[in-house]
Amino acid sequence: MVSLELIFSDICMSCSLTLLSGPDVTNLSFKQVSYNPGDIAILTAEITDKRYSKNEIDVPSQDIQSATYYIDIAPWEDGASGIDMTASDGKLNSNEETVEATIDTTGLDGGKHIIYVVGSDEDGNVGAFSAIFLRINGDVPTPTISSCQYPTASPTTSFHPTASPTTSAPTPRECKSSDVECNPDVDCCKWSWHECLPSGNTYKCTAPCKEWPFC
Repeated sequence: MVSLELIFSDICMSCSLTLLSGPDVTNLSFKQVSYNPGDIAILTAEITDKRYSKNEIDVPSQDIQSATYYIDIAPWEDGASGIDMTASDGKLNSNEETVEATIDTTGLDGGKHIIYVVGSDEDGNVGAFSAIFLRINGDVPTPTISSCQYPTASPTTSFHPTASPTTSAPTPRECKSSDVECNPDVDCCKWSWHECLPSGNTYKCTAPCKEWPFC
């Protein structure tokens, strides 16, 4: 899972350097680990405009003017609507403030929600945002996907092997006796020394010669 710190780092790599002039948001926290729908979630954070003035970078420090939080929609996205946070001591009048907000969780779905927080100083400089998860107890809604077209099932092809053609057993050859008409293509002769040979206008089983086997 991608952490909020990585998201913050990736986005701030492309941030304008003017954000260095704005206050930073640190120590974001909720009073509880999770909330039931309808509970009031208490969010606290520290807004400081002197983080870089303590280092070698010559960045002036101003008093904090505002702190704002956003639910699920980042400050730079269309439709983002920020809600003001208040100073814990009652008034924003220093360059380092602890701020808080009460978030009504009514209507929030079960699961994780991202809370973005950003601050500005009295010179109008807006700083980089920070973020934290707000966990709401309950079932996480299943997203509705309307654009997917599930493939229809492939038609079931029944395999019916065709029966092998029935081959009738060949008619046994009829072995003819001596001097009996025969068909040389299909008949055999009863005696092994006879053959189906021409005899006048037909064929008969007969010996090749009268002196057989000395033909």
